[in-house]
Amino acid sequence: MAGISLPLLAFRHRIKRASDGAWHALCAQEYAVRWLEAIPDADLPKDLSQYPGDRRNPFGALKISPAQFSQACSTLHRVQIENAIIAIAGAFEAYMADLIGRCLMIKPELLADSDMPFKASELVTSEALSSPLMWLSAQYVQRSVRSKSHSELIRRFGGMAKRDVAKSNQADYDSWNQFVMLRNALVHASGLVTTDLATAWNARFPYPRKQILVEPGDLIAAHKAAYGLANTIDRFAISTIIGKSDAELLAREIFVATGETNSAAISRRITHLLSQKFSKSEVEAAVARQRREQLDTSKEFPVREEWLRRPHEVYASSDS
Repeated sequence: MAGISLPLLAFRHRIKRASDGAWHALCAQEYAVRWLEAIPDADLPKDLSQYPGDRRNPFGALKISPAQFSQACSTLHRVQIENAIIAIAGAFEAYMADLIGRCLMIKPELLADSDMPFKASELVTSEALSSPLMWLSAQYVQRSVRSKSHSELIRRFGGMAKRDVAKSNQADYDSWNQFVMLRNALVHASGLVTTDLATAWNARFPYPRKQILVEPGDLIAAHKAAYGLANTIDRFAISTIIGKSDAELLAREIFVATGETNSAAISRRITHLLSQKFSKSEVEAAVARQRREQLDTSKEFPVREEWLRRPHEVYASSDS
């Protein structure tokens, strides 16, 4: 079945935000250096904040000269790439948590073999009593998904969907595991190459305890591997568990969030966002259900306003 899930739509926004933030910062550094170089030395201020109009943050936060600022750009160039790789890894973790939680909402029987223990005090909370399925899904994600390794999350989802994700996309799976090790080294090993990273990615980082030096190509490769692997996982989720459930939820969300009642317009928007055909009659049934049951769509899957468009459309003007 064609189409993507709401968790994947959210992931694509998150990963674009992470990578675009780095590229914008890198471009800004380059343009700043060019601009400073064009100013005659006699007109350069002692520090950044002394330039006319710049006695404010962010300039005042850095008590350095323009020359020092330009020299620091090469070091901070790597920091931007490191932060983006860390953010992409976080976006992938959020995607897996979102997807597994969403699959459990749609197909709760996936928890039939789970042995999660609960206290009576937990079972009688207002949330558990009013929305037991949503509560149970959230509990599973909190207890059995958060803090797990990416490989374990992928295997856990593969068990739910009865699919071998790694075998289906071995190249992106292997590449992404390398970037996860890189992220772990950046976050937990003070930016030094770990033994695990040197073993798994010897061609790129052969010497343990050496400083990690990332390059723009690493950001591109991390984005590609995470994007490709998420696409593979999502294809299995749609075909085995989600089906049209996310399209139905999105129809209700558009109705609730925007007040749109034109079924043809909602149908076109769902096709645009999820690449999935959802007919006018299906939209009408979804909206009728929402009117009748007054469901809280945010509890099923929270959709931020900016996610009601494709990720690349963040650069489009609001009236385009």
